[in-house]
Amino acid sequence: MIGRSPDIEGTRSVAEIHCEDALEPGMIGRSPDIEGTRSVAEIHCGIVVGNKEENNMTDNYNDDYREVIPKEEKTETDVSETQDNEKNNGNTQVADTAKENSTEKKSEDKKDSSEYEDVCFICRRPESKAGRMFKLPNHICICDDCMHKTMETVSQFDYQGMLNNPNDFNQFNGQNGFPNISFVNLADLQGDGGIPNKQKLKKKKKAEGPKPVFNIKDIPAPHKIKASLDEYVVGQEKAKKVISVAVYNHYKRVATDTMDEIEIEKSNILMIGPTGSGKTYLVKTLAKLLDVPLAIADATSLTEAGYIGDDIESVVSKLLAAAGNDVEKAEKGIIFIDEIDKIAKKKNTNSRDVSGESVQQGMLKLLEGAEVEVPVGANSKNAMVPLATVNTRNILFICGGAFPDLDEIIKERLTKTASIGFNSELKDKYDKDTDILSKVTVEDIRKFGMIPEFIGRLPIICTLQGLSKDMLVKILKEPKNAILKQYQKLLELDEVKLEFTDDALDAIAEKAMKRDTGARALRSIIEDFMLDIMYEIPKDDNIGRVTITREYIEGTPLSQLMAQRPEKQDEYLNTFVDIQLEILGKTCPHLNKIKDKMHAKISASDYEATLRYDLHNRLEGMKPHKKVLHGDYCPSNVIVTPDGRYYIIDWAHATQGNASADAARTYLTFTLSGQIDVAEKYLALFCKKADIPKQLVQQWMPIVACSESTKHIPGEREVLDRWVNVFDFQ
Repeated sequence: MIGRSPDIEGTRSVAEIHCEDALEPGMIGRSPDIEGTRSVAEIHCGIVVGNKEENNMTDNYNDDYREVIPKEEKTETDVSETQDNEKNNGNTQVADTAKENSTEKKSEDKKDSSEYEDVCFICRRPESKAGRMFKLPNHICICDDCMHKTMETVSQFDYQGMLNNPNDFNQFNGQNGFPNISFVNLADLQGDGGIPNKQKLKKKKKAEGPKPVFNIKDIPAPHKIKASLDEYVVGQEKAKKVISVAVYNHYKRVATDTMDEIEIEKSNILMIGPTGSGKTYLVKTLAKLLDVPLAIADATSLTEAGYIGDDIESVVSKLLAAAGNDVEKAEKGIIFIDEIDKIAKKKNTNSRDVSGESVQQGMLKLLEGAEVEVPVGANSKNAMVPLATVNTRNILFICGGAFPDLDEIIKERLTKTASIGFNSELKDKYDKDTDILSKVTVEDIRKFGMIPEFIGRLPIICTLQGLSKDMLVKILKEPKNAILKQYQKLLELDEVKLEFTDDALDAIAEKAMKRDTGARALRSIIEDFMLDIMYEIPKDDNIGRVTITREYIEGTPLSQLMAQRPEKQDEYLNTFVDIQLEILGKTCPHLNKIKDKMHAKISASDYEATLRYDLHNRLEGMKPHKKVLHGDYCPSNVIVTPDGRYYIIDWAHATQGNASADAARTYLTFTLSGQIDVAEKYLALFCKKADIPKQLVQQWMPIVACSESTKHIPGEREVLDRWVNVFDFQ
């Protein structure tokens, strides 16, 4: 008879043990190591028994009628059986490991879930609002109200009357359910069940007394805040000073929490500046410095409640998510609403302005301070998402916008004085004023389309200047995370040093000024001309330094011109060969010899030894020369400036040697790019102008092709193989 084992800590019951090798009745076997025991346990008819001394078992088992064999009395047969069982039960050990990992995961989940409030599975209210919870299996919680409502509904049903009346009973069966009673979908209770943590609120930490999030001594002084902003933001001195003082005063207000009868009102900020002037970047840097949660919202997606789009209160929901669903932390955070100028009142419209004036009116209570219910883990309210109450009294709101055409409103006001007489002002007096936005007034903003109530809740107005050329150059190289420093770091990982000349920086800034999109244009411009460089560098280990010049920034690759103007291809190709011959006419004894480079490349290739031997002999038989070879001369490395000047770039492969080798490399470049016709035109033109037989250039083809094979570029090997295996040319 198989009995159940006593509860032993760390062991499993009989039902949990899957024995593949069932024991014969009366036989004694031994299991492999079981989790929780320090010695090999013994199985006797389904009973798990360990060593008494090691498992701290009591003497209650001494009178057990079942046989127990001590360790020292094990026979050779028993040892053999134990070893066999250990081999046969390997899968059981794997299962035990998987169960252990699953147990650890469940314990971690339980630990994580303990930080969050329980949420009612029916009404979706957290325990801070719903009160006591009834806990069901699979992490299902039901609040006291929902449980009572359910029991009341069930108790009011006339079961006896239904049973006494067969017609009512048959009608009930036809309805397939209780009237006025809805049941929980059982499929929802399968698996882990419950509600994910992202839709739960964190429990409030228990403390002896109220502890403020901010200590007035820990709040950085305005000059320290500005100094930190200076490390990341170039220029905008006045704006940084205004923001530093406003933020300092705001968090002093939060820290002191109005210690006396004098209540300090909240000072929200309105930032006005052209696109790309650094509004969003300033706020991000500020939030990182203060270590407070930050939510960035776009005003263009906000609409009045009840219409398609994000609710106004969704900005608070984003802040709550940024704070890890910690309400107390979120109530001390920062909300930045960008593109605030897009919700200005629509002019000359008779329809309801649901995304303009209505949004401004809906935001009034948020800006001033109010308790709002926001969904947890979602942007819109619905019945299946719990709600949290957030007080916006101590949340700092910063609204930013470009406010296009606001400068025209300012100019109109400034020149509104008499148009004639000695005191009149010229209408074009402020046309060249780059800091015209600093003269903005509340009346100008109201005229733009913002309602007075909205403007009144943003008492601090901060203006940012448009970026000049000098400021753009500084943005490129001075901040801690400057754009150039980022690209230099990227190339440094490939052991390549990236340098920019001063003229190149000026050229980048000039291009950015033409695009009129502020600092955002800088990255797009750099990404454009850095694309080919970052593509080629990983392919070639010989590149150790890259220098960007003004000509490279302003110029256009010859390959691009040849593609854009096919009718001028012959003209471009003719100039291309002339430049190459001019380079080949130079000598430089300090350059490495092409023969030495090619010998090393052949030896490093993966071709068979016989073929490599033949290539070495062919290379050695070539006549030595001391001409300057570019090594990668192709239309992509020829830059044409707007004034028609040609510049050669990418000299990383330059060597000295035979001119035919350089021509063979160029011919092979055209061939690999699929331009077979252009390759033949180039070879014929080069041989004609250099007065070199075509066969001499072709003799270098196998050597150059073998050298190119060491780059292991996908798709090129088939073409290279055809050249490497050809030695005789007719």
